[in-house]
Amino acid sequence: MPEHAGKILLGENHRLAVSVVIRGTERACECVLEMLERRGTLMNELREDIAPEEQAGLRELAGELKEEIRKLGEKIELEKNQTSRRRTIAALLSAALIDLQETEDSGLRGYGELSPQAKKTLYESIDRMTALLEEMLAIAERR
Repeated sequence: MPEHAGKILLGENHRLAVSVVIRGTERACECVLEMLERRGTLMNELREDIAPEEQAGLRELAGELKEEIRKLGEKIELEKNQTSRRRTIAALLSAALIDLQETEDSGLRGYGELSPQAKKTLYESIDRMTALLEEMLAIAERR
């Protein structure tokens, strides 16, 4: 393969295929590190089922993996993915908004009757969450 600025150039098909695999490997590595730092949330209980020495081992290996990815990037011309923070946030908010809106009256019909108090509490909260998501989405969609 020809060289370009000290890098080995792959054919277009190989470059694209290898780039996708390496980006996926990097993403898996980042997800492992994020999971080690993540704490539970109000709606997601997270079990602490990895011992501290195992966590340290995973962090060390993830560091080595990231270094190997960096070294490969120095040797071979790979294609980087371009991600818009704004568009990603807008997509996440839009999906959450749709899910919330689908729980309105018709969205929960197949699950049986709600008591009037439960219905009032649920829909008042959903209305507030919907309004907040819409405000967040308006910020994310500003140019």
